[in-house]
Amino acid sequence: MSAVLVVRGAADAGAIRRALPAVPVHDLLDLNWPLPADAAVVVLRSGVRLSEQELDALPGLRHVVRTGSGIDHIDVSALQRRGITLHRNAEAGAAAVGEWVLAAALALARRIPLGQHALMLGRHEKEACMGVSLGTLAAGVWGAGPVGLAAGRALASHVARTAYAAWPSNPPGLREVSQAALMEQSQVHVVALPLRATTRQFIGEEFLARVAPY
Repeated sequence: MSAVLVVRGAADAGAIRRALPAVPVHDLLDLNWPLPADAAVVVLRSGVRLSEQELDALPGLRHVVRTGSGIDHIDVSALQRRGITLHRNAEAGAAAVGEWVLAAALALARRIPLGQHALMLGRHEKEACMGVSLGTLAAGVWGAGPVGLAAGRALASHVARTAYAAWPSNPPGLREVSQAALMEQSQVHVVALPLRATTRQFIGEEFLARVAPY
């Protein structure tokens, strides 16, 4: 009978067993060999690599459940070639990430990390930590998926304005500007792009040199 693999606590294995009493459910710490050959479903979280090597060890795999959003640790192309369906909840943690973005933007605008570091060294760097009001800064969001949209919503009422990098797949109703304009007009940048060959090293010397004057 086809089995379900739950890796690194990605789901409540007990609840799955109660819902599917006839289905074997295995709790695993990772996807290292040996793996149950009858596994048809893998439930995993971030940090668990699923590449050709792991797929070779799971010949009966038909479904991958990613309990979250990011998929940079999953070889999506390999899944497609093998006819394996990927299921994920791209909005599960988006609101939490949006709140984290707001907290990080406030901390950086007010130079809180600098002040904390100075205090740990026994110094009170009051003047260096004055910073600026977050409300005077413009935010540029790169990526309008669930995380990018949540970050924009979290920031909207706390910054001077928000805008998104123009892209054909962006949902309607967003304030969009060109990438060049976003670099020139924004003092806070939120990068919410999927990790792909085209986005790897998106933040590099060229990007930082262009946004630094603003």
